[in-house]
Amino acid sequence: MKNINISILILVICIIVYLFIEHINRRTYESLNDTERRRNHSINEIEKRSRQLINSTITEFNNQITEQSI
Repeated sequence: MKNINISILILVICIIVYLFIEHINRRTYESLNDTERRRNHSINEIEKRSRQLINSTITEFNNQITEQSI
């Protein structure tokens, strides 16, 4: 009987450890996904802002050239 109780106790401890590790893995995966999503969003924002600045600069150059031509 004592051996059965010890076996059950070991099983319960193993299940608890497994669940804890599984929880940590899930949280880590979610954290990595969030980080990746934020990084992609930041890159997209930087690209968008860069295109806006380039377009603005080109427009300004065109306006200056047009003014000089007149």
